[in-house]
Amino acid sequence: MSNPLSFLLLGAAGFIAMAAFVIIRGFILKERIYKIGGLAFILMAAASASLSFAQPEAFIMPLVVSGGFFIAAALLVFANHSKFFEAGLREATAASTKTDFSKPLTFSDLFMWDGWFKIVKRWGVRKAWLLYVLFCSGAVSLLPLTLWIFNVGPIFLVTALAIVLLIGVVILSIPAFYLQVVRNLESSDDAGSSTPA
Repeated sequence: MSNPLSFLLLGAAGFIAMAAFVIIRGFILKERIYKIGGLAFILMAAASASLSFAQPEAFIMPLVVSGGFFIAAALLVFANHSKFFEAGLREATAASTKTDFSKPLTFSDLFMWDGWFKIVKRWGVRKAWLLYVLFCSGAVSLLPLTLWIFNVGPIFLVTALAIVLLIGVVILSIPAFYLQVVRNLESSDDAGSSTPA
């Protein structure tokens, strides 16, 4: 009998890919906290993979193991959440001092903090934040969209996954965008206006 939860293996692969990206970024930026974030993604991958092997007649043990990995990942992120924001703030602050506002906007700007600084300058905070939410929502929707296109997994689970991801993006994007983009831009503007001519 096929396992209706086998689609979680695709989620595990996605978490592994995110872990590799975050860990490599941690080495490049010399930010230890990004490596911890990579470990959290690995734990999430383990949670998804262990639950994917659950069968109706033997569901309890995989559920307990998966729950343990998930709780460990959640505790790891919760214990270090302030450090994640601080690291993102440092990265955005460094980018704000190097942003060339005279350059035209390109698609690659969506993937870099200095690009978002340019977008805020040209379109205003509200439009830029809306675009930021739409961009992040589109990115996290790739996983449930892929599952739906290839008909992998029960539709109610795929729908629930999409809803949870989208709610999480909207909630997290508010402090992230303000702290890492708006506040940095305001600080750079204040520094520029206070510089003697």
